[in-house]
Amino acid sequence: MGFLPSVAYPVCAAGGLICFLSPNFDTGYTSLIVCNPVTRKWKELPAMNYNRVPFLVSMVVDKGRMSYKVLVAGGVDDSTSLHHHRRSTEMYDSATGAWVECGLLPQGEEICRSIVEYRGYYVCLTRGPGSGLLAFNVESKEWVKMRTGKIPGFSKFRHLVECSGSILVIGKALRRYVLGLYIWCLDPGTLRWREVGRMPRAMCDRFFTSPSECFYCTAHGHLIFFCRYYYNHGLVYNTLDNSWHQVSGCPLLTHPLLLPFDPGLDPVD
Repeated sequence: MGFLPSVAYPVCAAGGLICFLSPNFDTGYTSLIVCNPVTRKWKELPAMNYNRVPFLVSMVVDKGRMSYKVLVAGGVDDSTSLHHHRRSTEMYDSATGAWVECGLLPQGEEICRSIVEYRGYYVCLTRGPGSGLLAFNVESKEWVKMRTGKIPGFSKFRHLVECSGSILVIGKALRRYVLGLYIWCLDPGTLRWREVGRMPRAMCDRFFTSPSECFYCTAHGHLIFFCRYYYNHGLVYNTLDNSWHQVSGCPLLTHPLLLPFDPGLDPVD
């Protein structure tokens, strides 16, 4: 955005705010900038407790308190830091204007960038053979592993979204030797996954050019938006009536960055 002070890359959004990573090419590390594109106000956050290029960044807005919190994890320089530092997480609270060091990521867990805010927790996917869900409690500032059923879909082709108060996994899977795109919902009572939607076969064949092609998605309210690189057509799935619609002719979709964003007057201070 032209009114920001330096090169900056959007990494997450909440309410009417967007959080940017701003690289320092002299040091190799980054700072974080929170801005409101409606009011064109921005704020560079204080330096984090550790020099890092965070692997995971997420944000939540508290409209009642007129404040926000930013969570970062991973990305501490491996060559100079102890192992527990590399697993560290920290949180910035705009109400205090300071970073607080939080609980360590569980030993042996490799986190994904796919993270959602859900009922006072940040929930993210992990990678590897034992992939699952990690939950970060915003109040206690500790991580716990959620004992859910096996995460459905292929690990290289799945995303986590929050949609109308539910946690969904969206990913590719085989059914009768045919690769397709499916949507599963986490039952909060049993912590088991159930299939709630699938992309129609003809639409799937048009959307993907090869079985190994990645896709990107985000949720807003009861809608889920899908796109992929170098393709100026997107898809919208309506969870209320299980319908799919095509969005075409948008040049910005060729290099997608999908952030759930509600334009508003949320303050950055």
